[in-house]
Amino acid sequence: MTADAFGTIALELALSSAGHLFPRLSHLIAPCPKGGFPVRINTKTNGYSIAILDITLTEAGAIHLIEANGSNGGLTSIPLGHDEARARHMQLALEGKGKLGRSVSILLPFKPGFMHLAEFFARAHEFAALLTHRHKTCLRLSDERLGAEQVSVACGTIPTIADGIERQGRNLLFKGRKVAFACNPNLLPELVRRSVISANDGLYNINIEFFHEGRLITLIHDKAAQQAISCGTGITPLHHAVGRSFEECLAVIRDFHRRDEVAVGKMNAGSGGAGIGFFPPALSVGSLRSKLNRLFKSAEASYGHRVGRTVFPVRFFEFARSKDYLLNGAPHLWDIRMQCLIYPDVVEVTPCLVRICPKPFDGTNYRWDSVVSNLTGRTPSLEFVRSAFDKASWRVLGIDIPALRRMATACARWCESGWEWSEQRNLRREP
Repeated sequence: MTADAFGTIALELALSSAGHLFPRLSHLIAPCPKGGFPVRINTKTNGYSIAILDITLTEAGAIHLIEANGSNGGLTSIPLGHDEARARHMQLALEGKGKLGRSVSILLPFKPGFMHLAEFFARAHEFAALLTHRHKTCLRLSDERLGAEQVSVACGTIPTIADGIERQGRNLLFKGRKVAFACNPNLLPELVRRSVISANDGLYNINIEFFHEGRLITLIHDKAAQQAISCGTGITPLHHAVGRSFEECLAVIRDFHRRDEVAVGKMNAGSGGAGIGFFPPALSVGSLRSKLNRLFKSAEASYGHRVGRTVFPVRFFEFARSKDYLLNGAPHLWDIRMQCLIYPDVVEVTPCLVRICPKPFDGTNYRWDSVVSNLTGRTPSLEFVRSAFDKASWRVLGIDIPALRRMATACARWCESGWEWSEQRNLRREP
Protein backbone atom coordinates (compact mmCIF):
# COMPACT_ATOMS: atom_id res chain seq x y z
CA MET A 1 0.00 0.00 0.00
CA THR A 2 1.37 3.42 -0.99
CA ALA A 3 1.94 6.43 1.24
CA ASP A 4 -0.90 8.18 -0.61
CA ALA A 5 -3.26 5.35 0.35
CA PHE A 6 -2.22 5.71 3.97
CA GLY A 7 -2.97 9.44 3.72
CA THR A 8 -6.51 8.67 2.62
CA ILE A 9 -6.88 6.16 5.45
CA ALA A 10 -5.69 8.80 7.94
CA LEU A 11 -8.39 11.18 6.67
CA GLU A 12 -10.97 8.40 7.00
CA LEU A 13 -9.94 7.85 10.61
CA ALA A 14 -10.13 11.57 11.34
CA LEU A 15 -13.62 11.82 9.84
CA SER A 16 -14.74 8.71 11.70
CA SER A 17 -13.53 10.14 15.00
CA ALA A 18 -15.49 13.34 14.25
CA GLY A 19 -18.69 11.37 13.72
CA HIS A 20 -18.99 11.85 9.94
CA LEU A 21 -20.93 8.92 8.44
CA PHE A 22 -19.45 7.50 5.24
CA PRO A 23 -18.36 4.16 3.78
CA ARG A 24 -14.66 3.35 4.31
CA LEU A 25 -13.59 3.15 0.66
CA SER A 26 -10.07 2.10 1.65
CA HIS A 27 -11.52 -1.28 2.64
CA LEU A 28 -12.29 -1.94 -1.02
CA ILE A 29 -8.74 -1.56 -2.33
CA ALA A 30 -7.93 -4.57 -4.49
CA PRO A 31 -4.71 -5.19 -6.42
CA CYS A 32 -4.84 -4.42 -10.15
CA PRO A 33 -4.60 -7.70 -12.06
CA LYS A 34 -1.90 -8.26 -14.62
CA GLY A 35 -3.36 -7.50 -18.01
CA GLY A 36 -2.75 -3.84 -18.73
CA PHE A 37 -4.75 -1.55 -16.44
CA PRO A 38 -5.35 1.27 -16.79
CA VAL A 39 -6.22 0.80 -20.47
CA ARG A 40 -4.57 3.40 -22.73
CA ILE A 41 -6.14 3.93 -26.14
CA ASN A 42 -4.74 6.17 -28.87
CA THR A 43 -7.38 8.72 -29.90
CA LYS A 44 -7.89 11.89 -31.93
CA THR A 45 -8.36 14.04 -28.83
CA ASN A 46 -6.12 17.10 -28.77
CA GLY A 47 -6.50 18.39 -25.24
CA TYR A 48 -7.39 17.54 -21.64
CA SER A 49 -10.72 16.52 -20.20
CA ILE A 50 -12.27 14.04 -17.78
CA ALA A 51 -15.32 11.81 -18.02
CA ILE A 52 -16.49 9.31 -15.43
CA LEU A 53 -18.79 6.81 -17.10
CA ASP A 54 -21.33 4.56 -15.41
CA ILE A 55 -21.94 1.61 -17.72
CA THR A 56 -23.55 -1.79 -17.48
CA LEU A 57 -23.59 -5.07 -19.38
CA THR A 58 -26.68 -6.93 -20.58
CA GLU A 59 -27.19 -10.68 -20.60
CA ALA A 60 -26.55 -10.59 -24.36
CA GLY A 61 -23.21 -8.82 -23.82
CA ALA A 62 -24.26 -5.32 -24.95
CA ILE A 63 -22.64 -2.38 -23.14
CA HIS A 64 -25.03 0.43 -22.15
CA LEU A 65 -24.14 3.87 -20.82
CA ILE A 66 -26.23 4.79 -17.78
CA GLU A 67 -24.73 8.27 -17.73
CA ALA A 68 -21.46 10.14 -18.00
CA ASN A 69 -20.34 12.36 -15.14
CA GLY A 70 -17.58 14.91 -15.13
CA SER A 71 -15.24 16.07 -12.40
CA ASN A 72 -18.14 15.88 -9.95
CA GLY A 73 -17.79 12.08 -10.09
CA GLY A 74 -16.20 10.40 -7.09
CA LEU A 75 -15.22 6.90 -5.99
CA THR A 76 -12.20 6.92 -8.32
CA SER A 77 -9.64 6.18 -5.59
CA ILE A 78 -10.84 2.63 -5.03
CA PRO A 79 -8.52 0.70 -7.39
CA LEU A 80 -5.31 2.00 -5.81
CA GLY A 81 -6.41 3.74 -2.63
CA HIS A 82 -5.50 7.19 -3.99
CA ASP A 83 -6.21 9.60 -6.87
CA GLU A 84 -2.66 10.53 -7.80
CA ALA A 85 -3.25 10.09 -11.55
CA ARG A 86 -6.41 12.20 -11.43
CA ALA A 87 -4.70 14.95 -9.41
CA ARG A 88 -1.80 15.08 -11.86
CA HIS A 89 -4.28 15.22 -14.74
CA MET A 90 -5.92 18.21 -13.04
CA GLN A 91 -2.50 19.90 -12.91
CA LEU A 92 -1.85 19.21 -16.60
CA ALA A 93 -5.32 20.42 -17.57
CA LEU A 94 -4.75 23.66 -15.65
CA GLU A 95 -1.35 24.24 -17.22
CA GLY A 96 -2.82 23.51 -20.65
CA LYS A 97 -5.17 26.48 -20.27
CA GLY A 98 -2.30 29.00 -20.39
CA LYS A 99 -0.35 31.15 -17.97
CA LEU A 100 -1.82 31.95 -14.58
CA GLY A 101 -2.23 35.51 -13.45
CA ARG A 102 -0.55 37.09 -10.46
CA SER A 103 -3.39 36.08 -8.16
CA VAL A 104 -6.02 33.50 -9.15
CA SER A 105 -8.49 31.13 -7.56
CA ILE A 106 -9.24 27.46 -8.18
CA LEU A 107 -12.61 26.07 -7.11
CA LEU A 108 -13.20 22.54 -5.87
CA PRO A 109 -16.88 22.34 -4.82
CA PHE A 110 -18.85 19.33 -3.64
CA LYS A 111 -22.56 18.72 -3.11
CA PRO A 112 -23.99 19.40 0.37
CA GLY A 113 -24.22 16.13 2.28
CA PHE A 114 -21.43 14.57 0.21
CA MET A 115 -20.19 11.46 2.03
CA HIS A 116 -16.80 10.80 0.45
CA LEU A 117 -14.86 13.69 1.99
CA ALA A 118 -11.74 11.63 2.70
CA GLU A 119 -11.28 10.85 -0.98
CA PHE A 120 -12.15 14.43 -1.98
CA PHE A 121 -9.75 16.19 0.37
CA ALA A 122 -6.94 13.69 -0.22
CA ARG A 123 -7.21 14.46 -3.95
CA ALA A 124 -7.41 18.21 -3.31
CA HIS A 125 -4.25 18.00 -1.17
CA GLU A 126 -2.39 16.04 -3.86
CA PHE A 127 -3.43 18.56 -6.53
CA ALA A 128 -2.42 21.57 -4.45
CA ALA A 129 0.91 19.90 -3.60
CA LEU A 130 1.65 19.48 -7.31
CA LEU A 131 0.93 23.17 -7.93
CA THR A 132 3.41 24.24 -5.23
CA HIS A 133 6.27 23.08 -7.47
CA ARG A 134 5.69 26.14 -9.69
CA HIS A 135 3.38 28.48 -7.79
CA LYS A 136 2.88 29.76 -4.28
CA THR A 137 -0.27 27.82 -3.48
CA CYS A 138 -2.58 27.53 -0.49
CA LEU A 139 -5.37 25.02 0.04
CA ARG A 140 -8.27 26.69 1.84
CA LEU A 141 -11.88 26.19 2.85
CA SER A 142 -14.30 28.32 0.88
CA ASP A 143 -15.28 30.43 3.90
CA GLU A 144 -11.67 31.43 4.66
CA ARG A 145 -10.18 34.78 3.73
CA LEU A 146 -7.73 34.43 0.83
CA GLY A 147 -4.10 35.27 1.54
CA ALA A 148 -1.05 36.50 -0.38
CA GLU A 149 -0.62 33.26 -2.33
CA GLN A 150 -0.63 33.29 -6.15
CA VAL A 151 -3.03 30.34 -6.33
CA SER A 152 -5.87 29.90 -3.84
CA VAL A 153 -7.43 26.43 -4.02
CA ALA A 154 -10.85 26.76 -2.37
CA CYS A 155 -12.80 23.69 -1.20
CA GLY A 156 -16.39 23.75 0.00
CA THR A 157 -19.99 22.96 -0.76
CA ILE A 158 -21.47 24.27 -4.00
CA PRO A 159 -23.58 26.89 -2.16
CA THR A 160 -20.66 28.20 -0.07
CA ILE A 161 -18.45 28.40 -3.16
CA ALA A 162 -21.24 30.17 -5.06
CA ASP A 163 -21.56 32.71 -2.23
CA GLY A 164 -18.14 34.10 -3.15
CA ILE A 165 -18.61 34.27 -6.94
CA GLU A 166 -19.38 37.24 -9.14
CA ARG A 167 -19.31 37.62 -12.91
CA GLN A 168 -16.94 39.96 -14.72
CA GLY A 169 -17.58 39.93 -18.45
CA ARG A 170 -16.94 36.41 -19.75
CA ASN A 171 -15.06 35.43 -16.59
CA LEU A 172 -15.89 34.52 -13.01
CA LEU A 173 -14.25 35.97 -9.91
CA PHE A 174 -14.09 34.23 -6.55
CA LYS A 175 -13.60 36.70 -3.70
CA GLY A 176 -12.24 39.16 -6.24
CA ARG A 177 -9.80 36.76 -7.91
CA LYS A 178 -10.21 35.37 -11.41
CA VAL A 179 -11.23 31.72 -11.49
CA ALA A 180 -8.49 29.93 -13.44
CA PHE A 181 -9.71 26.36 -12.95
CA ALA A 182 -12.63 24.53 -11.40
CA CYS A 183 -14.07 21.07 -10.89
CA ASN A 184 -17.72 20.03 -10.63
CA PRO A 185 -19.84 21.53 -13.45
CA ASN A 186 -22.89 21.42 -11.15
CA LEU A 187 -21.62 24.78 -9.91
CA LEU A 188 -22.91 26.29 -13.17
CA PRO A 189 -26.66 25.62 -12.68
CA GLU A 190 -26.34 26.89 -9.10
CA LEU A 191 -25.00 30.18 -10.50
CA VAL A 192 -27.91 30.28 -12.97
CA ARG A 193 -30.40 29.76 -10.14
CA ARG A 194 -28.78 32.70 -8.33
CA SER A 195 -28.87 34.88 -11.50
CA VAL A 196 -25.08 35.30 -11.43
CA ILE A 197 -24.94 33.89 -14.98
CA SER A 198 -27.55 32.81 -17.52
CA ALA A 199 -27.95 29.88 -19.86
CA ASN A 200 -29.87 29.15 -23.05
CA ASP A 201 -30.15 25.62 -24.44
CA GLY A 202 -27.07 24.51 -22.53
CA LEU A 203 -25.00 27.52 -23.58
CA TYR A 204 -23.78 29.79 -20.78
CA ASN A 205 -23.02 33.51 -21.14
CA ILE A 206 -19.49 33.06 -19.81
CA ASN A 207 -16.43 31.13 -20.93
CA ILE A 208 -16.79 27.74 -19.21
CA GLU A 209 -13.73 25.90 -20.52
CA PHE A 210 -11.81 26.72 -17.33
CA PHE A 211 -13.48 23.61 -15.87
CA HIS A 212 -11.51 20.36 -15.70
CA GLU A 213 -13.86 18.99 -18.40
CA GLY A 214 -12.70 21.66 -20.82
CA ARG A 215 -14.13 20.93 -24.26
CA LEU A 216 -16.54 18.25 -22.95
CA ILE A 217 -18.26 20.36 -20.30
CA THR A 218 -21.49 20.90 -22.25
CA LEU A 219 -21.74 17.18 -23.01
CA ILE A 220 -21.58 16.26 -19.32
CA HIS A 221 -24.96 17.91 -18.69
CA ASP A 222 -26.53 16.76 -21.98
CA LYS A 223 -27.51 13.18 -21.11
CA ALA A 224 -29.37 12.74 -24.41
CA ALA A 225 -26.32 13.72 -26.48
CA GLN A 226 -24.31 11.24 -24.39
CA GLN A 227 -26.43 8.46 -25.86
CA ALA A 228 -26.40 9.86 -29.40
CA ILE A 229 -22.60 9.94 -29.59
CA SER A 230 -22.36 6.32 -28.39
CA CYS A 231 -23.00 4.96 -31.90
CA GLY A 232 -19.95 3.13 -33.22
CA THR A 233 -18.00 3.26 -29.96
CA GLY A 234 -18.78 -0.22 -28.66
CA ILE A 235 -21.49 1.21 -26.38
CA THR A 236 -25.04 0.48 -27.56
CA PRO A 237 -27.03 3.72 -27.30
CA LEU A 238 -30.34 3.80 -25.46
CA HIS A 239 -33.45 5.21 -27.08
CA HIS A 240 -33.77 8.76 -25.79
CA ALA A 241 -35.89 11.90 -26.10
CA VAL A 242 -36.18 15.36 -24.53
CA GLY A 243 -39.03 17.19 -22.80
CA ARG A 244 -38.87 20.98 -22.40
CA SER A 245 -42.11 21.44 -20.45
CA PHE A 246 -44.34 19.37 -18.19
CA GLU A 247 -46.80 18.60 -21.00
CA GLU A 248 -44.01 17.78 -23.43
CA CYS A 249 -42.54 15.38 -20.85
CA LEU A 250 -45.92 13.62 -20.66
CA ALA A 251 -46.00 13.29 -24.45
CA VAL A 252 -42.46 11.87 -24.51
CA ILE A 253 -43.31 9.27 -21.87
CA ARG A 254 -46.42 8.22 -23.81
CA ASP A 255 -44.22 7.67 -26.88
CA PHE A 256 -42.06 5.31 -24.82
CA HIS A 257 -45.16 3.49 -23.62
CA ARG A 258 -46.43 3.02 -27.18
CA ARG A 259 -43.25 1.02 -27.77
CA ASP A 260 -43.88 -0.84 -24.51
CA GLU A 261 -40.71 0.69 -23.03
CA VAL A 262 -40.02 1.87 -19.50
CA ALA A 263 -39.01 5.54 -19.60
CA VAL A 264 -36.35 6.85 -17.21
CA GLY A 265 -36.48 10.63 -16.77
CA LYS A 266 -33.60 12.78 -15.51
CA MET A 267 -33.67 16.49 -14.77
CA ASN A 268 -31.14 18.76 -16.41
CA ALA A 269 -27.89 19.27 -14.50
CA GLY A 270 -28.80 17.13 -11.50
CA SER A 271 -26.74 14.72 -9.45
CA GLY A 272 -26.95 12.31 -6.56
CA GLY A 273 -30.25 10.79 -7.67
CA ALA A 274 -32.19 14.10 -7.56
CA GLY A 275 -34.86 14.70 -10.19
CA ILE A 276 -35.05 11.13 -11.50
CA GLY A 277 -38.21 9.13 -12.22
CA PHE A 278 -39.13 5.70 -13.60
CA PHE A 279 -42.27 5.40 -15.75
CA PRO A 280 -43.38 1.86 -16.68
CA PRO A 281 -46.03 1.42 -19.42
CA ALA A 282 -48.77 0.18 -17.06
CA LEU A 283 -49.23 3.60 -15.42
CA SER A 284 -52.64 5.24 -15.54
CA VAL A 285 -52.91 8.85 -16.71
CA GLY A 286 -53.30 10.03 -13.10
CA SER A 287 -50.38 7.95 -11.84
CA LEU A 288 -48.19 9.19 -14.70
CA ARG A 289 -48.83 12.84 -13.86
CA SER A 290 -48.30 12.14 -10.17
CA LYS A 291 -44.95 10.38 -10.75
CA LEU A 292 -43.79 13.18 -13.03
CA ASN A 293 -44.73 15.72 -10.37
CA ARG A 294 -42.61 13.76 -7.88
CA LEU A 295 -39.62 14.07 -10.21
CA PHE A 296 -39.90 17.87 -10.09
CA LYS A 297 -40.53 17.90 -6.33
CA SER A 298 -37.39 15.79 -5.86
CA ALA A 299 -35.44 18.37 -7.87
CA GLU A 300 -36.85 21.20 -5.75
CA ALA A 301 -36.05 19.34 -2.52
CA SER A 302 -32.39 19.15 -3.57
CA TYR A 303 -31.92 22.54 -5.25
CA GLY A 304 -34.57 24.87 -3.84
CA HIS A 305 -37.54 26.74 -5.26
CA ARG A 306 -35.46 28.36 -8.03
CA VAL A 307 -34.73 24.97 -9.62
CA GLY A 308 -37.31 25.77 -12.31
CA ARG A 309 -34.61 27.88 -13.96
CA THR A 310 -32.45 24.81 -14.61
CA VAL A 311 -34.59 21.67 -14.40
CA PHE A 312 -35.45 21.63 -18.14
CA PRO A 313 -34.88 20.00 -20.49
CA VAL A 314 -35.72 16.68 -18.86
CA ARG A 315 -34.04 13.82 -20.74
CA PHE A 316 -35.73 10.44 -21.08
CA PHE A 317 -34.12 7.07 -21.80
CA GLU A 318 -35.22 3.50 -22.20
CA PHE A 319 -34.56 1.44 -19.10
CA ALA A 320 -31.21 -0.40 -19.27
CA ARG A 321 -31.66 -3.92 -17.91
CA SER A 322 -28.29 -5.26 -16.74
CA LYS A 323 -27.48 -8.92 -16.49
CA ASP A 324 -28.20 -10.22 -13.01
CA TYR A 325 -25.82 -9.80 -10.13
CA LEU A 326 -26.83 -12.71 -7.91
CA LEU A 327 -26.59 -11.68 -4.28
CA ASN A 328 -27.78 -14.17 -1.67
CA GLY A 329 -29.45 -16.01 -4.54
CA ALA A 330 -31.52 -12.99 -5.66
CA PRO A 331 -31.00 -10.97 -8.91
CA HIS A 332 -29.81 -7.38 -8.50
CA LEU A 333 -29.14 -4.66 -11.06
CA TRP A 334 -25.70 -3.04 -11.14
CA ASP A 335 -23.34 -0.71 -12.97
CA ILE A 336 -19.60 -0.19 -13.11
CA ARG A 337 -17.82 3.18 -12.88
CA MET A 338 -15.00 3.92 -15.32
CA GLN A 339 -12.61 6.85 -14.90
CA CYS A 340 -11.55 8.30 -18.26
CA LEU A 341 -8.64 10.74 -18.23
CA ILE A 342 -8.39 12.42 -21.63
CA TYR A 343 -4.99 13.62 -22.83
CA PRO A 344 -3.76 14.84 -26.22
CA ASP A 345 -3.89 11.73 -28.46
CA VAL A 346 -4.65 9.29 -25.62
CA VAL A 347 -7.50 8.30 -23.29
CA GLU A 348 -6.59 6.40 -20.12
CA VAL A 349 -9.41 4.33 -18.64
CA THR A 350 -9.41 2.83 -15.14
CA PRO A 351 -12.25 0.58 -13.93
CA CYS A 352 -13.14 1.80 -10.43
CA LEU A 353 -16.04 0.02 -8.74
CA VAL A 354 -19.19 -2.00 -9.18
CA ARG A 355 -22.33 -0.50 -7.60
CA ILE A 356 -25.16 -2.91 -6.84
CA CYS A 357 -28.77 -1.88 -6.29
CA PRO A 358 -29.56 -2.79 -2.66
CA LYS A 359 -32.89 -4.50 -3.34
CA PRO A 360 -33.53 -7.41 -5.76
CA PHE A 361 -35.17 -6.66 -9.12
CA ASP A 362 -38.02 -8.89 -10.27
CA GLY A 363 -38.40 -7.34 -13.73
CA THR A 364 -41.70 -5.62 -12.98
CA ASN A 365 -41.33 -3.49 -9.83
CA TYR A 366 -39.32 -0.31 -10.34
CA ARG A 367 -38.84 0.56 -6.68
CA TRP A 368 -36.01 3.04 -6.04
CA ASP A 369 -33.78 0.61 -4.17
CA SER A 370 -34.22 -2.00 -6.92
CA VAL A 371 -33.26 0.21 -9.88
CA VAL A 372 -30.93 2.96 -8.56
CA SER A 373 -27.36 2.15 -7.53
CA ASN A 374 -26.34 5.68 -6.46
CA LEU A 375 -25.02 5.82 -2.88
CA THR A 376 -26.28 9.35 -2.14
CA GLY A 377 -28.95 9.55 0.54
CA ARG A 378 -28.48 5.97 1.72
CA THR A 379 -27.08 4.68 4.98
CA PRO A 380 -23.29 4.53 4.45
CA SER A 381 -22.32 0.94 3.74
CA LEU A 382 -19.90 -1.15 1.67
CA GLU A 383 -22.43 -3.97 1.37
CA PHE A 384 -23.46 -3.06 -2.18
CA VAL A 385 -20.18 -1.80 -3.66
CA ARG A 386 -17.22 -3.80 -4.91
CA SER A 387 -13.86 -2.95 -6.39
CA ALA A 388 -13.90 -3.28 -10.16
CA PHE A 389 -11.05 -5.77 -9.65
CA ASP A 390 -12.95 -7.91 -7.16
CA LYS A 391 -12.61 -11.38 -8.62
CA ALA A 392 -15.63 -12.71 -6.74
CA SER A 393 -17.77 -10.17 -8.63
CA TRP A 394 -16.15 -11.23 -11.89
CA ARG A 395 -17.27 -14.79 -11.23
CA VAL A 396 -20.83 -13.68 -10.42
CA LEU A 397 -21.08 -11.58 -13.59
CA GLY A 398 -19.07 -13.81 -15.89
CA ILE A 399 -16.53 -11.04 -16.48
CA ASP A 400 -12.82 -11.59 -17.12
CA ILE A 401 -9.88 -9.34 -18.01
CA PRO A 402 -10.65 -9.32 -21.78
CA ALA A 403 -14.29 -8.34 -21.05
CA LEU A 404 -13.18 -5.55 -18.72
CA ARG A 405 -10.72 -4.29 -21.32
CA ARG A 406 -13.48 -4.36 -23.96
CA MET A 407 -15.64 -2.16 -21.73
CA ALA A 408 -12.73 0.19 -21.05
CA THR A 409 -11.93 0.47 -24.76
CA ALA A 410 -15.56 1.32 -25.53
CA CYS A 411 -15.38 4.08 -22.90
CA ALA A 412 -12.24 5.51 -24.54
CA ARG A 413 -13.95 5.50 -27.94
CA TRP A 414 -16.96 7.23 -26.37
CA CYS A 415 -14.63 9.97 -25.11
CA GLU A 416 -13.16 10.35 -28.59
CA SER A 417 -16.66 10.63 -30.07
CA GLY A 418 -17.58 13.16 -27.40
CA TRP A 419 -14.52 15.23 -28.23
CA GLU A 420 -15.52 15.34 -31.90
CA TRP A 421 -19.13 16.25 -30.98
CA SER A 422 -17.90 19.06 -28.74
CA GLU A 423 -15.58 20.46 -31.41
CA GLN A 424 -18.41 20.54 -33.94
CA ARG A 425 -20.73 22.20 -31.41
CA ASN A 426 -18.12 24.87 -30.67
CA LEU A 427 -17.67 25.54 -34.41
CA ARG A 428 -21.43 26.06 -34.76
CA ARG A 429 -21.29 28.61 -31.92
CA GLU A 430 -18.63 30.74 -33.63
CA PRO A 431 -19.95 33.86 -35.43
